[in-house]
Amino acid sequence: MPRFLFVFCYETPDELATNPMYGWEEEETKALFIEARDEGEALRWGREVARAFVWTLFQREGGPPDFEWKPKCYRHWIDSDLPSQRGPEELALIPSIRVGELLNDDGKQSPFLLDLTSPSGRVRNG
Repeated sequence: MPRFLFVFCYETPDELATNPMYGWEEEETKALFIEARDEGEALRWGREVARAFVWTLFQREGGPPDFEWKPKCYRHWIDSDLPSQRGPEELALIPSIRVGELLNDDGKQSPFLLDLTSPSGRVRNG
């Protein structure tokens, strides 16, 4: 089954609180491979993974309990170019799941998602 690289942006609880105060648009960016029948299926499942990841993050870090990651609010895409721009060692570090699966977020044995945009994981959009 083909794999698609799903990339999504989100705000941490701290960024959600401080971005409006200072007029910033700081976001984090994460990526994972999704095994799916086609790109559309991978994109739909990737949105569910993003929702679950952000929900877990906000529960753990004390963000607003009713906050939800929404596709209309945050950039997300299937990146078909990035895999050809990275070496096999780096690509091997990117988590891979199948449609219907989620990843552990324990941060020790299997990191939930790998940041591919910057060493710090921060992306300034504004």
